[in-house]
Amino acid sequence: MDKNEQRKQAGAKLKELRKTTKLSIFKVGRAIGMSGNYISQIERGERPASDAALVALADLYGVDQKELFGLYGKLPNEEVNMIMQMPELRNLFTEVTSKTGLTDEDRKEMLEEFKIIAKKYYNKGCD
Repeated sequence: MDKNEQRKQAGAKLKELRKTTKLSIFKVGRAIGMSGNYISQIERGERPASDAALVALADLYGVDQKELFGLYGKLPNEEVNMIMQMPELRNLFTEVTSKTGLTDEDRKEMLEEFKIIAKKYYNKGCD
């Protein structure tokens, strides 16, 4: 899936979440400190949501940040920070994602597997 299609699908999901709250675009914008026009552009897939917008929308809609970040194929900052604190995982991630010839689907699958491994590694260190 290309970036434009991904943005459109993400926007449709965000619109669906907004509709469940029965809030207008402008009320959502005011609630999270952004313009209604910006929220509208996100929902139409004209632009991706910023990380700050995703965090604020997750809180407003009562959903997990990972769900909203996942719409754009991204990780929340806490997971990125977790990875960056572990040199072995950071180096592995860089090596794997820099491989040429991988499809977007391959990268997505690898990212999901990487997240599982990273969480297992992180939790093991917390024992």
